[in-house]
Amino acid sequence: MLKRGGLRLLTTGEIRLAMELYGHDIRYNQFWVYHIATYPLLCIK
Repeated sequence: MLKRGGLRLLTTGEIRLAMELYGHDIRYNQFWVYHIATYPLLCIK
C-alpha cells in the first residue's frame, strides 16, 4: 500500500488496463501515482 505522500510508477496491471483504452498514445513510463489525502492522483514527471 502506498503511504500518504508516496510516489510510484504505474503497475503493469494499470498499464494494461490503460492500454485497452488509449493504446500506445500515452507514455506510461512517465506517469507517476502520488498519494495525497485519501485518493491517488496521476502526475507526469
